[in-house]
Amino acid sequence: MAACAVGSDQIKLLFEEFGREVTLFYMLAIRQNAEGTTRSFFRKLAAERGTHLQAVDYMDDGSPIALTVTVDAETGGATFDFEGTGESIVGNVNVPKAVANAAITYCVSSSSLAMTTRWPMGKKRTWLTADPVHDRDEYALERRSAG
Repeated sequence: MAACAVGSDQIKLLFEEFGREVTLFYMLAIRQNAEGTTRSFFRKLAAERGTHLQAVDYMDDGSPIALTVTVDAETGGATFDFEGTGESIVGNVNVPKAVANAAITYCVSSSSLAMTTRWPMGKKRTWLTADPVHDRDEYALERRSAG
């Protein structure tokens, strides 16, 4: 709860300091960049490993966690299917849907960043630049790299 309160306070400060238009512009830019990076990751993954990926791992009690990822190589979209995963058990290891979605989001964002970004030690940084006053089109973002 404390993290949510801090996050909420920080977003309010952004609106106060930069205004509604600029803050929303950059929020959209961040989401678009994340989506584009993730779709690129899945297109590359499909080209290298195919469009149908499967894995199974097991909990300490032997219950399977099965995952099939089906990738649309054209759009970079992906479907995550947990069919074949064990039933709920008595204990504290069951996961509600929201937590499973958060875990997928975390894994995908970590994987896509690792495949598409060289960190500072590689001397390449990528960032978005945009002018919220002049770039009214929500897709008018320029991607730049510095060597």
